[in-house]
Parts: sequence; structure tokens; C-alpha cells
Amino acid sequence: MNNNQTCPDYMSPELSAPHQSVDLLKDIIKRYGQTHYARAGQMIRDADFHSQVFWVDSGVLLLRTDAQYSIANFGKNQLIGVNNIFQGGMPDHYLEVVEDTRYTVCPVEHFLHHLDDGRVVLAIAEHINWQAMVMAFYVSVMLREDAYGKVKFALELLSKASAEFRDHISVVKFVCERTGVSKAHAHSILKQLRLGGYIEMTAGNLVQIFKHLPSAY
Repeated sequence: MNNNQTCPDYMSPELSAPHQSVDLLKDIIKRYGQTHYARAGQMIRDADFHSQVFWVDSGVLLLRTDAQYSIANFGKNQLIGVNNIFQGGMPDHYLEVVEDTRYTVCPVEHFLHHLDDGRVVLAIAEHINWQAMVMAFYVSVMLREDAYGKVKFALELLSKASAEFRDHISVVKFVCERTGVSKAHAHSILKQLRLGGYIEMTAGNLVQIFKHLPSAY
């Protein structure tokens, strides 16, 4: 990725998840699932995560690979865990509850029982294809970009997230967990971007990006 390229909209579930597919899969979750509540700071892992598909009714969740890295965030009216339908799809992943959350969970068995319905198979395939496209772009950024390019990408990605999510996570935490850039380096870059009038932050949270971020640092 060239540093002049912005983070594409398809990186955001809120903007580009395949809506018809999401709606069909949501219907299965709502028909067979159960509502749960989780408090901020709680972790959803092991069988509680890997054997379920989730629909977020309210709140904020992070998808983590470990305590140091997160790879996705989810909020109201978003779908999580479609890969779990095929066992082993996300073996080390788990969810962290960022804000008190209400969600509906449906055991993957109910999706397996619907695989004779071509619409369900297509919906699953479309969603997984979108996830693969998102991950391919993310990996390309991590492999090709320098520290500034990674911070730029993370800022643009965060700006596409809901205000609810941005209010519950600091910019530095988000940048470091998504990119592996050190806190000191992230602080330095963010300071220069603030001084240059590119971004607005309040209490460590991103408010907005005022203009296109510079191509180099």
C-alpha cells in the first residue's frame, strides 16, 4: 500500500459487511439463539466463543488473538464468529467486552443444519469472503508499511468506527494493539499530527481526522 492510499471502507463492518448475508444469518441467530449479557472487562473465550455465532444487540467488543493484540472491533447490529461454523476457523481468538454488552448467541450446529439451503451457504461464503478481503489488506499493511504507515492506517480505521467505540478506547491503545508500533513511537507520531492540525483528540480518544493525513512522517 502506498502511504497516499486511504484505508478502504470495506475494512469497517459498519460500512461494508455484506448486508443481505448478514440479515439472513442474523435471522438464524435470533430464531435459535439466546440473549446474554456481559460486563466491561469480561472475556468470552474457549467453547463460549468457538462454538457460537454472535449478534451484538448493544455494547462494544474486541476480537483478540492475545492480551497484546486485537484485530477487530464490533458494536451494535454486527455479526461475529461466522468462521466458527467451520471448527478451527479461529482457534486462538477470543472476545473482550469493552463496554457492557447485550448479545445473542447461536450454537454453530444450527447453521450446519441449514447447509442444505443454498441461500445460507451463499450468505456464509459471502461473509467469509469479505472477512478474507479485510484480513488480506490488513496483512499487506503490516508487512509493507513503516511505523508511520501503520499508524496512519490505524487512525483511518479508527475514524471509520462508531463514536461509541472511539469513546471507549484510547488512540494509543488502538494503534499499538492493531499495529505493534511501540507506545513511544505512537505518541510521537500522534503529537506531530495533532500539532499539524490533522487530528483532534480529547482525553486520549480520537474525535476526528480534519484532513488527509500526510503521506510521510
